[in-house]
Amino acid sequence: MWCYKCGTQVSQEDAFCPQCGVQVRCAVCSEELDPEAAFCGSCGAAVLPVAECAEEEAGTDGVSVHGDTEVLLEPHLQDAGPAFAAQNPLDSESTRVIPVVLPSGEGGLAREGRSDSRSGEGSSLNKKRLVVIIVAAVFLVAACFGAVWFFALDHHQAPEADGASEIKVVDDQEGEGENADKEQPVEERKPLADSASASDAKDDSLYQKLLNAYDQARDFDAKVKALASRYTDTIYSSSSSGRSAVRSDASKVRSDISDAQKTIAGLSVPSTSKYYQNWTDIQKLYDDLYQRVDVMHEALNVALSYGNPKAHSAEIDGIIVAQNDSDGINKYKKDFDALYPQAKPEK
Repeated sequence: MWCYKCGTQVSQEDAFCPQCGVQVRCAVCSEELDPEAAFCGSCGAAVLPVAECAEEEAGTDGVSVHGDTEVLLEPHLQDAGPAFAAQNPLDSESTRVIPVVLPSGEGGLAREGRSDSRSGEGSSLNKKRLVVIIVAAVFLVAACFGAVWFFALDHHQAPEADGASEIKVVDDQEGEGENADKEQPVEERKPLADSASASDAKDDSLYQKLLNAYDQARDFDAKVKALASRYTDTIYSSSSSGRSAVRSDASKVRSDISDAQKTIAGLSVPSTSKYYQNWTDIQKLYDDLYQRVDVMHEALNVALSYGNPKAHSAEIDGIIVAQNDSDGINKYKKDFDALYPQAKPEK
């Protein structure tokens, strides 16, 4: 090819004109360059300045010719000769550049202006590329942010969608009337069934405990009646050992009744239970039993404190009479007999 500037033939291996030093091919990809290009149109590499590869000539008058530019040497470097001419005069701080008039009449200042134009074009192109890169980066960041936001929103709304689906299923089942319970999933009915089963089991256990306490109350009533008969036979006898034996048995029965009372009270049946009334009635039965045996135990204690209890019959009988109604019958016994039939728990 031929140099577009000076017309010198340039070989295929050279990127610069051997005569004037202008760059005719890209130093990176060897693509032929446009005369006015500041960058390679193929790979985008920058076009090097002419001065970097121009032909150098050193004169005896201290002027070095570099391409179309005359470099005036400082006085102390004019005698450097060929050694200095081998250096790039544009890179030395001891030189100043003087434009040379071109053969074609185009002045050095004009060429210098063209070089500035190329530099301006390169700077403008760099700015455009920078703007494109910034815009692309902004779009990329916005796209990433949008993807993250969409994923977070979708993940957050997913449970609500599931909940809405469940509500719709329930509404549809309610609208179907009697068939809704049959079509309801087994896992949704299971907790209700378990709860009902647990409640039934608790009621069955409470019923059995109350029934046992009710039956035991009848047994205690029989023991209290037997003690009352023995009390009548021994309270004024001359044998203190007989009175002492009856008092010992009364003490044992009274203690057993007290223990049973505590066990029944510990059941703590709620007022909402269907066995609540049975529970309160059975506790009243045991209180009646305790009062009946306790009064005999107290009278026996007084009788045993005297060698001749009959002489103190008024005091001893007064303890017993204090629990009797006007008809002479123990009020706690009458209350027990009236309450017992209705206190029995029923399923």
